[in-house]
Amino acid sequence: MEKFIINTNATLIKNILITDDSLKLSDEDYKTKDVFLEKINAEKKGFLDTQHVIAYSKITKIVPFENENGIQLFFVEKEKKEKTYLELNSIEEYTETLQYIIAKTNHLSLQTIQSKSISTWIKQATYTLVSLFFTLAIAMTAKDIEAGKRVTISGRRRGLKRIMLAIAEYLGTLNTILLGTAITLGLAFWTYKKFKKGQTAINAYM
Repeated sequence: MEKFIINTNATLIKNILITDDSLKLSDEDYKTKDVFLEKINAEKKGFLDTQHVIAYSKITKIVPFENENGIQLFFVEKEKKEKTYLELNSIEEYTETLQYIIAKTNHLSLQTIQSKSISTWIKQATYTLVSLFFTLAIAMTAKDIEAGKRVTISGRRRGLKRIMLAIAEYLGTLNTILLGTAITLGLAFWTYKKFKKGQTAINAYM
């Protein structure tokens, strides 16, 4: 089998060449198979180019995502553990590609594993980082005030800076750290709970 797949809307891999002995992948859309092969076989690669030539025997895990027409591959390339994600154009193309890769990687068996979905907890993690940032920023402002330094408000987001200054003046350094730490730890625990809840059982070939 030899099939050249183009998905210009893919987040990562836009060109996929399926051959009898390997998968050839690129994050650039080279439009035609001939140009793709010229680039993938070139001795000198672009610094930012993502290219892979994956022998089927080097694939260590396959995680299908049917609802996304996606296939996550874990493999060994040049003695390094790598992973990538293939997005196919349709359910038919996804099914054909997945079945072919599975047939070629007959050393893998179907197993059920726990997968963690990033989308269920990424917002909470962002709130935690924001809380930590504001705690540090307000604590530093409070420390400057207590040291008798003049704190000026300028530049963009002056309204937000005024609020931070008012909090720093009211709470002081120690209370800011205590309150900010409590809020940050609470958000971190919330993130952890979301992360654990986001685990789902999926089928994978390992």
